[in-house]
Amino acid sequence: MRPVPHMLISLGVGAGLAYVFKSYPAAVSCFIGGVFIDIDHHIDYVIARGKIPNYKELNDFCDGMDGGWKPYLIFHSLEAIFMAWLLTIYFQLNVVWGGFLIGITVHMICDQLANPIRPLGYFSWYRFKVNYDKQKIFTQRYFDELEQKKK
Repeated sequence: MRPVPHMLISLGVGAGLAYVFKSYPAAVSCFIGGVFIDIDHHIDYVIARGKIPNYKELNDFCDGMDGGWKPYLIFHSLEAIFMAWLLTIYFQLNVVWGGFLIGITVHMICDQLANPIRPLGYFSWYRFKVNYDKQKIFTQRYFDELEQKKK
């Protein structure tokens, strides 16, 4: 999913949080969590290419047009998000932390629904187990769309 839909969805969910919890900090943290989780795409680019990307380079990279790269996606980790929720509940962290995690969780739900990724693809342990092999992480739709873009 592209950045603009994530921004709009995070803005909407954040507005809902502001209304329900009467907390603008929770709304802002929801937006931040829902958008900036994608910083791991930048990290993957730097690991693969050794430089900070411009917007076009990052788009081509994320679209798979930029050749071989491994989808480490360190923040797109369902088990880490689950642990963060457990810690937030256990330590009774405030609504700002809850807003941040709601933003990240909504982001991940949208990614799981919109992106051509296999059901286990957003588990870090699975990506590690398959050595970050895109054939085992992404569905055939990913490769079909990549071929269409190359034409």
